[in-house]
Amino acid sequence: MDYFYERIRDEDELKGWVGLSSHALHGSLMSRPLPKLSRGKTQGMVERWHAYKRVHFSTSGKPCSLCQSLPNSKLDSIDKTGRELVVVSLKIGNSLNGHAGIVHGGVISLLFDEAMGYGYDVLRSNDTSQIGFTAMLKVNYRQPTPQSSPFLIRVYSSSNEGRKVYLDAEMTNLDGSILYADARALFLSAVNPKSKL
Repeated sequence: MDYFYERIRDEDELKGWVGLSSHALHGSLMSRPLPKLSRGKTQGMVERWHAYKRVHFSTSGKPCSLCQSLPNSKLDSIDKTGRELVVVSLKIGNSLNGHAGIVHGGVISLLFDEAMGYGYDVLRSNDTSQIGFTAMLKVNYRQPTPQSSPFLIRVYSSSNEGRKVYLDAEMTNLDGSILYADARALFLSAVNPKSKL
């Protein structure tokens, strides 16, 4: 294997984040323990969100974060749909439904937006001043997404044009045999660095 996955932002890193309480996913939708009477049960929202970046090895065997030393033919043999950047392992509970037993489509688009934001961050990891904003997000819902189920979201690099970063993603069951939804996004790098926003 010429790649491995490295965890992005564990729970300890998020605890010190000033914007955590108001963040749509990590603040509002992440499940928190209910009072003791519930015996440790959670609220049935997003019950797990573990994001991992894909790190490739160079021909010398050392990690190269953006696969810069791998030839395109090697990348094509690994990823058929583009260069994989991020994999998110998640579980959605039973409190975010549109119809009974089916996760609301708006929640799915939010999860894609967050996962693809991680993909943007991985691509721009050499320049941490370049924060990005979602300019376009298109989601294709392929099958009803069942509540209380585990999923994977895989994010792929599509193309870059100056400040524009195009990403693709898919949401599947754990073994990839069921495609629930796929998405395409355009992220724009901010004109001003983070410190000036």
